[in-house]
Amino acid sequence: MSLSEISTLDKSEEYVSTYKKEKELRISVINFEAIKYPRAKQASFEVIRSPEKVFMEDTPEAFRNYFVDRYLRIQKILLKKGLGNVVTTSEIRNARKGDFIILIVREKYVSKGGAGVIVGEDLEGEALLIVPLKGSLSIKFKHVFLDSVLAFRVSKVTSQYCMVDDIIFPEIPRIRERHHSDENVKIAVIGDLHIGSKVFLQKRFENFISFLRGDTNNSELKRLADEINFILINGDIVDGVGVYPEQRKELEIVDIYKQYEIAASYISRIPEDKKIIILPGNHDAAGKFVPQPPIPREIANELYKLDNVKMLGNPSFIKIEGVKILLYHGYGLEHSAAYLGMGLEEPTKVLIELLRTRHLMPQWGKIPIAPIIPDYLCIDEVPDILVASHLHIADIRITAGGILLVSTGAFQGLTTWQKQLGISPTIGVVPIIDLKNYETTVLNCSEEACIVTRRGGR
Repeated sequence: MSLSEISTLDKSEEYVSTYKKEKELRISVINFEAIKYPRAKQASFEVIRSPEKVFMEDTPEAFRNYFVDRYLRIQKILLKKGLGNVVTTSEIRNARKGDFIILIVREKYVSKGGAGVIVGEDLEGEALLIVPLKGSLSIKFKHVFLDSVLAFRVSKVTSQYCMVDDIIFPEIPRIRERHHSDENVKIAVIGDLHIGSKVFLQKRFENFISFLRGDTNNSELKRLADEINFILINGDIVDGVGVYPEQRKELEIVDIYKQYEIAASYISRIPEDKKIIILPGNHDAAGKFVPQPPIPREIANELYKLDNVKMLGNPSFIKIEGVKILLYHGYGLEHSAAYLGMGLEEPTKVLIELLRTRHLMPQWGKIPIAPIIPDYLCIDEVPDILVASHLHIADIRITAGGILLVSTGAFQGLTTWQKQLGISPTIGVVPIIDLKNYETTVLNCSEEACIVTRRGGR
């Protein structure tokens, strides 16, 4: 069985000839007299899980092993819910009312008679389930993703099918420990810079960097900037090259290396005492699939030279001062929303659905997924904070289980893709989260300056 490593190189030898280096490439030096505030101790940082390399094996066995891994991981979560007696497909004929069966959903439809039908599999075979679409069971049926792993409570068994009267999702427990930092450790969360795009909003991003440097006469902003320990950049650092047909028409810089050079020149202006975590997105040169390895050093070498930058894969599960943070760029959120008939105006509502199924992209085939083990898209461990980007819409909410959900805005203007989806991006909006009390401050960076638009506990 041969394994071939997926190349993450996306090269272009053509440099944009009209780019005026002295005017556009040069990052002006920022001079300021900043008030110095006492800084908290250096916060601890740990990578719990992050894909370092992604290998693709294009064989039926590789894909089967991938789904077996997903099944076993989520089965383990479901079994902790105290389901009672659990039977397999080979034992289903002898199942009694109240028994449970755990399946990965292969088919889902509504019969001509108006009943819900699910065809699912476990490690021993398949089963045909009939779901009466009444009351809460009808609502649960609508929330079932294809390829998700769920438990079903048996109410009746015949020689041809199994009637069920409940669907159990592996969702997040409502009662759980929520971790806090001992001191006021703050993180700023951004994504979707799209440097290299004609509609990259350079001035807004420069103003964000000026804020981080304390280049303001506003003492409140100076203090806030000084208190930020980490900056999480959640993918699509650059706009990339060849990401979609006719992209060159929308590029200001058509060389991938130059895009990352300019990105590094911006990020190098951020004070060195702030730790910067960078993940790739679907526009970055880390492969057009998920999970993604870190952006390759040979393409983004200037970023790797920065001592305060840590390059991770997508998705990544990290811990800062004991607080568990799951970072996912969000490629595929639009497909999950469409499958459930949801709009994109509030992306955190889509994240709630993914937490319900404990998988970041449950439905196979909507985006390229590398069938590697472990399945990095499984939400095995419950995060305290879940961050997604990709949709360019800032949205923040907290779940019933106490998980802070964050969808980041963007530093890119309206694009053709957004017009097609009917997305109205929120530009220059930066959530700043205090890991001690989860108070979230919203910073809004305009063409003129950055201002605080909201403070409050979440």
